[in-house]
Amino acid sequence: MKATHLVGGAALGLILTGAGCSSPVSVPIAPGVTTNGNTTTYQNDNTTVNVGQGTQIPSNFPTDVPQYKNSTVTEAAVTNENGAGATLGFTTPDAATDVSSWYDTTLKAAGWTSTSNYNASGSSSALYTKGTETLDVTITAANGEPTNGLLIWQGDSSK
Repeated sequence: MKATHLVGGAALGLILTGAGCSSPVSVPIAPGVTTNGNTTTYQNDNTTVNVGQGTQIPSNFPTDVPQYKNSTVTEAAVTNENGAGATLGFTTPDAATDVSSWYDTTLKAAGWTSTSNYNASGSSSALYTKGTETLDVTITAANGEPTNGLLIWQGDSSK
């Protein structure tokens, strides 16, 4: 259920961003959805999704999973349903292979274990574990477009 909320929240965020939902003041646009400047927020009892310029890394996101050095956060989602989870989306002008390699090296140095990797057509997905936490790092790129990253973390809300 938690993964459904995170993925659904991320999809909602992408839809709202594509719809250009932004205004200079906080404006409710649907139940649980407001926009403030260039950021759109969806919130219910268990999940919060922020999308757009000015989106911050969620407070419950693991500190040993850093933001890629040359990236801009474009979306973030957090949930406290059935534990804890967070999704972080970002873009960077750097090559997808450079981003994937950086995350692999950085996460392993922080004690994360790579449990699976998949690479195809310049995109990659890797799964890491650390204790009871899991992290999916997906990096995609299209010709001539910025590289996109999506980090999906699931852990223990009692931390």
